[in-house]
Amino acid sequence: MPLTLRIGKDASLGALEDKILQIAHHGRGPSTVWLAADTQKYFFEETRIASLLATAARAGPLTIVDWSGGEDSDRAKSRFRTTPDGLAAVVYSGDLRTVKSGNVDFEGRDLVATVIDQGGLAEARPSEIGKNAPTSSLTICAFDDQQPEPLVFAGIYDLARFISKIQTLRRSHFEVGIGAGYAGRIGGEADRQLAIFIYELYQNTYFHGRRDSRHAIIKPGMRYIRLKRHIGVRQSQFTEKASGFTELQEYMEKTVPPKGQFAFWEVTVSDHGIGIVDRFLATRPEYRSEASTYEGRVTLANRIINEALSSNLSLSGAGYGIRNALAASDKLRGFTSVRSGDLWLYHSSVTTKDTPWLNPVSVSGQLGRSAGTQFSMLFPLSEQYT
Repeated sequence: MPLTLRIGKDASLGALEDKILQIAHHGRGPSTVWLAADTQKYFFEETRIASLLATAARAGPLTIVDWSGGEDSDRAKSRFRTTPDGLAAVVYSGDLRTVKSGNVDFEGRDLVATVIDQGGLAEARPSEIGKNAPTSSLTICAFDDQQPEPLVFAGIYDLARFISKIQTLRRSHFEVGIGAGYAGRIGGEADRQLAIFIYELYQNTYFHGRRDSRHAIIKPGMRYIRLKRHIGVRQSQFTEKASGFTELQEYMEKTVPPKGQFAFWEVTVSDHGIGIVDRFLATRPEYRSEASTYEGRVTLANRIINEALSSNLSLSGAGYGIRNALAASDKLRGFTSVRSGDLWLYHSSVTTKDTPWLNPVSVSGQLGRSAGTQFSMLFPLSEQYT
């Protein structure tokens, strides 16, 4: 029987994990996902939905239904042109439709070509971001069957130029209004180390995150760097956006003041490959015994990332090592989430500070195996606490 999943506007990370588990239990076969028009309520939500859609598509033919209930085809098109989950719906589904009007009349490859030409997805241009704007984002995409290197980074062959580009994008899109002056408040070396880590993570998606267990390129494949801003005026707004993620809620309670405008910038580096541990085991099967349990896979994932544990093909970790990156994150009062395969790990500057390890997120049940790896990080943009 085909599997039908409904992802509404209130789908927290916990709810999405339940749906990923349903896909795992369903096994191979067709599926239909009803996708709400606005799925941006929670931290890291769009990237987790994008991974869910890739997971469903790997299991069999995928149909996406725009759940808005409207009949405006142009509005439906715009829904899939602004966020990673919308773009993933186009990239991975064989059938894209609205509830009332049927198929959306545009080709997915046309949309991908447009995203490539534009240099990525932007929810709001810098000139449109007002002082009290609730969110804005920029997603820089790569597509392994068309454009494996984003045009935004075209001609950037060295680390120094990449760091400069990332910092320029952040300043022009997010350091406005409440975030103004952020670059001047943070330590230059911490900022540089985080940019290096983003570079290493993105390089890792190219060398490892786009290959299957036989080392072939996964097609279609979607990888991206996503920058996003979150603004609120009460602590409760941020803890609500962390629903379904206990450790992130605790971080918000300790970081955000009870009242007063506050802002974060979020950075995610994502691929839709086979995950950190499975990709490593594809080249180093002698480690399989160490990955026979969840706890063993957590330890092995930390070794791969933290020690840049080598594989037969090339380095299988982030290369630079996560130790320095997490130390830099701690200096900026940051929070890191990693979802890869059946692992969900975190590091918090207020609870796991000064340890180089990523710790398992507390979940009520089993985690399903999802496509790819998402490194998602949050840093305060506000003057307070930075």
